[in-house]
Amino acid sequence: MRDLQPDWATDVAILELTGSTVTDHGDHLVVRTPDNPDYHWGNCLLVTDASAVDDGARWEARFTEEFPSSHWLAVGLPALPTDTDSWTVRAIELEPLEVLTTRSQPRSAPLADGYTVRELTPDDFETMVQREL
Repeated sequence: MRDLQPDWATDVAILELTGSTVTDHGDHLVVRTPDNPDYHWGNCLLVTDASAVDDGARWEARFTEEFPSSHWLAVGLPALPTDTDSWTVRAIELEPLEVLTTRSQPRSAPLADGYTVRELTPDDFETMVQREL
């Protein structure tokens, strides 16, 4: 089993449950979502070796090998590079993410008056799509 940071472990688990494949290459993962080829973070590389984050040229080339027809670059890094030059020289903007995690289960509380919780149905999704149009 992969030893991933909590945010990636969650993302990868959800991606796999929704049809994505994840291939472990030792120092990085390749995530593919065949049913949605334009889903950027469903078709990406996740670098798992923190000592390799400074090598922008390598990860850009590796992404291009895996996704030659993509018009984007989606490479997740486990830490910010100490030397960002190999990324910025390629006009690649690094975007740090802040993720909240916990080691304990959140406190359970009753719902506020007037709220209900239920499973979403296909009709709910259709309603959301229609609202976006």
